[in-house]
Amino acid sequence: MNKPTKAAMMSLFIYPGIGQFFLKKYISSSVFITLFSIPFFWTLFDVFEKTNLLMKNIVENQLPLDVATLTDVFSNLVSEQTQTLDNKALLMMIIWLLSTVDAYRSAYYQKD
Repeated sequence: MNKPTKAAMMSLFIYPGIGQFFLKKYISSSVFITLFSIPFFWTLFDVFEKTNLLMKNIVENQLPLDVATLTDVFSNLVSEQTQTLDNKALLMMIIWLLSTVDAYRSAYYQKD
């Protein structure tokens, strides 16, 4: 496998910025890793926050433990966050794509 393909595959399948790290482009690697990690961990934080709120309500007996009620509550929580989640997912996909293209381009034009 040639170097541009390997760098692009690393950024595509492992994590954005890993292909740049492989190419020893440490600044662009850290930029892509940081740019992708911020919305990624922000999304995880939101998911854990909503899950903890739901669990707290169940433990305090504010929500009954039946499937229909939990499904309705969860659907309401998800529908409130759909637009924000869509924006974060779109941002992460754009960063991922840019990282992959940049890794390929950097390896293609890199002088060994």
